[in-house]
Amino acid sequence: MASNQENVKEVFFWITGILNQLSIPYHVTGGLAAIAYGSKREIYDIDIDIPEKDFGKLAEKVREYLTFGPGNFKDPKWDLTMLTIRYKDVDIDISGAYTGKILDKQNNWVPYESSLENTEQKELFGTMQPVISKNVLIKYKKILSRPTDLVDIEAIEASSQT
Repeated sequence: MASNQENVKEVFFWITGILNQLSIPYHVTGGLAAIAYGSKREIYDIDIDIPEKDFGKLAEKVREYLTFGPGNFKDPKWDLTMLTIRYKDVDIDISGAYTGKILDKQNNWVPYESSLENTEQKELFGTMQPVISKNVLIKYKKILSRPTDLVDIEAIEASSQT
């Protein structure tokens, strides 16, 4: 199977176009946000947060591409409202911006502080986009501490010093 890397930009503009058309506020999180702050790694999916109240409206518009939800998603690290869309071989994880939780190193569920007030305008794919704030991004990546998160944190912090 061919890499979906080349589709990420097109899919990003497709989903943000839908969000804008539906007047759903959003911000970019995850790996794309890390790239906006200086990480250089490849991206294989798109992570975006929206208000929980807008899941129904978005799900209706993208129904034919839904692979999960909308509903509660819980795994060993996350507990949040989510839906997943697969479009042109790229997964798009849309998560709730206000009620999610992350499991910390002490096995406590702590709030995922995504709220859309924690947003900065950053360049992505040649356009300015709403991106989760750098401090909140680093904080949740430190809690998760997956190998990719640690690479992102190091790159973001190095980029901040230049």
